[in-house]
Amino acid sequence: YKESYFELTADLDLSGHNWTPIGSNEGTADANVRNGNPFSGRFDGGYHTISNLTISTDKNYQGLFGYLRSNRSENDPCISRLILINPNIQHTGSESEGIGSLAGVLDFAAVVNCAVEGGSVSGHNGVGGLVGTAISGQNSKIFSCYNAGTTVTGNARVGGVLGGGRS
Repeated sequence: YKESYFELTADLDLSGHNWTPIGSNEGTADANVRNGNPFSGRFDGGYHTISNLTISTDKNYQGLFGYLRSNRSENDPCISRLILINPNIQHTGSESEGIGSLAGVLDFAAVVNCAVEGGSVSGHNGVGGLVGTAISGQNSKIFSCYNAGTTVTGNARVGGVLGGGRS
């Protein structure tokens, strides 16, 4: 997905599908170790909606996108203009890291003009309504995004838009 551009041109309903995230950091249990196959392209949602995204797993880095990493300017978004409606993201294991409806982990990446409305996101650590964990200090950005009524639950680093950040 490196440097690729994708544009959503219609609303999507993912009812009845258990989603596998786009982009991963497979091969490590540590979000600070950068390997795997992260999504590093650009995705423009065009203000369309993705409804009923469902993920039920015991793996880390879960969301529509599992792991986002960009080598571009932080002002050049990886993900923009997307609305998620009624997601159901559930981490089923005993420990988790990076659980969100839109993205599990942002690593030197930006999310702009995105929203989550309704549904639920649950995990243990680094759980956010939109993004689970942002790493790379100030180089991961979330601009003009919101959570409207999505229930978010976890044990540590839990938030309505962003679960937590790490250097």
